[in-house]
Amino acid sequence: MPLKYGLPVLHELRRAGWQPDEPELLSLYRQALADTDGQLAQPRKPRPESGDSVFERWLAQGRKGELAKAGEDVLLHRLSKATPVDGVAIAAALAAKAKPGGAAAQAVQASPHWLVRLAGYATGLCAAPTDQNHWVNELASASVLECWPGRATPADLEALEAAPAEAWVGMLGTGRKVLRALMGYRITTGSFEQMMVEADESAGEFELAE
Repeated sequence: MPLKYGLPVLHELRRAGWQPDEPELLSLYRQALADTDGQLAQPRKPRPESGDSVFERWLAQGRKGELAKAGEDVLLHRLSKATPVDGVAIAAALAAKAKPGGAAAQAVQASPHWLVRLAGYATGLCAAPTDQNHWVNELASASVLECWPGRATPADLEALEAAPAEAWVGMLGTGRKVLRALMGYRITTGSFEQMMVEADESAGEFELAE
């Protein structure tokens, strides 16, 4: 099924403590749990990790310190005068406080800086984009959630692997990680049916031994 249905199911399986019996599927399932790491329950507060991209580090600045303590009105005022890098952090701070699709989301989405708009989409504050900037559409497109992992081709997997670091940030980045694991498993493992060969009495020729 598409990820937009599969990810919520994965969240419920995590809560229930269910695990598959087959070793290969268990390994794949644990990888999916590690990739999501609780983000399906709280997609607007991803956990900072070592090795994060520069963009993710900018987002992390908005989830701590002065910005995390500031009120929504203060953040919106600062956003109007912020540089792109500071605006990314402010968008992350707003995402932790404001309602998705509300006034704060509209302010972020109206930013003249594409990095700030990307931050709004990556944190889940803004809805899926139809943006004038190519990279915003490319990195924040919700089409990843429409993908059927079981129908993926090797070319699809190669295209996914080629995505830049910024594409792996936020909720959609989580979806890409799960999709990469599922696609890799289906493409390298495949599905095979055992072939049974039956022979009837006329299928062979026999000669008497001398």
